[in-house]
Amino acid sequence: MSVARFVADQRTNYRVPHSLTCALLGISVSWFYKWLARAGDPDGLHTDTDRRRAALDDAVRAAFAKAKGVHGSPRLVSDLRDLGWTVSENTVAESMRRQGLVARRIRRRGGSPGRTRPRRSSLTCSNGASPRRRRTPNGWGI
Repeated sequence: MSVARFVADQRTNYRVPHSLTCALLGISVSWFYKWLARAGDPDGLHTDTDRRRAALDDAVRAAFAKAKGVHGSPRLVSDLRDLGWTVSENTVAESMRRQGLVARRIRRRGGSPGRTRPRRSSLTCSNGASPRRRRTPNGWGI
């Protein structure tokens, strides 16, 4: 139960004024009335940001379905911008993460798995010759 719901229930069940309950709980009355006005919204979205986020989620879901789940956030950004949205790649990525949308990886065929050329050992030069000998305090060394 939220604090605002508690304040509203005190008025409904026990006829305690909102101002008194808010003062006892240390919250402002204006905040409570703002919550009360938002609670009446039929869609349950309280702010403009919430409404835009919900619309963006719908647009991302539709673009992702249209791309058959292959496009990730960078390609979906260009698709959404073509539709007139002003979004960044991070915003679309966050929307996809929130909805659990993960782009399918495309498997590339061909090519060798791993290195194509053997590693050069540390005791030989790049052309295969032995390295230059250096003088050390104990004599000649590599």
